[in-house]
Amino acid sequence: MVVAMLWLVATMQVGCEHREPPLRIAAASSTRYLIDSLVAVYERETGIVPEVVIASSGKLIAQIRQGAPFDLMLSADLAYPEELVASGLVQGGVYHYCTGQLALWSLQEMSGGIAGKLHSAQKIAIANPDLAPYGKAAREVLMRLQLWEQMQDKIVFGESIGQVNQFVLAGAADVGFTTQSVARAKIVRGRGHWEAIDRDMHAPLRQGLVVLRNGQVELAQDFVSFLKGEQANVLFESFGYLLPDE
Repeated sequence: MVVAMLWLVATMQVGCEHREPPLRIAAASSTRYLIDSLVAVYERETGIVPEVVIASSGKLIAQIRQGAPFDLMLSADLAYPEELVASGLVQGGVYHYCTGQLALWSLQEMSGGIAGKLHSAQKIAIANPDLAPYGKAAREVLMRLQLWEQMQDKIVFGESIGQVNQFVLAGAADVGFTTQSVARAKIVRGRGHWEAIDRDMHAPLRQGLVVLRNGQVELAQDFVSFLKGEQANVLFESFGYLLPDE
């Protein structure tokens, strides 16, 4: 019996040592609620439980360059993934998985259009344009309205869309430039007021993903195939994203 127990323990240890690590996904802050829903469906369908790290696209790129052990990255634009392709860190190319939509969000009702809301706000939150594509798009909107210079004393910068949302929820900003997917997420749905930003006011927020060469390529590619399927497409649209061919 003692020998049998020792054998069982040894077998369990070997099994643990050879257990495959989970799928590791680096995801832009703008996709936070979307990726949670996608991962939940993927787990239900496959039994695989991915690990997700959320940060601004710029920060994730820096982590990957420093050797962070991710299997794939979902960016809020195409430019950051293309940098990884150019650096030889990617298996294959960039896959355009959706296009995001910008929104102006506030907990309080504010009259007027976009410009009117910005003028009446005391503090305006945007993500750092140098790190977050949605922050870059927000800056483009302000410049298009000729308000970028004029609003400098009102602007508070977040490291990511996630921090912009925290500023709005905490009352540190009256309005924030965020993504429509946040405004449609269950956790904030019905809280405050949001207005869609005309897509002609900024460059398209085409979002790309890449499979990382040093990661679990086959497992990552399986997740990419899932993202191309009908269940994922339904989730993209329910969160206000446009599909690649739109």
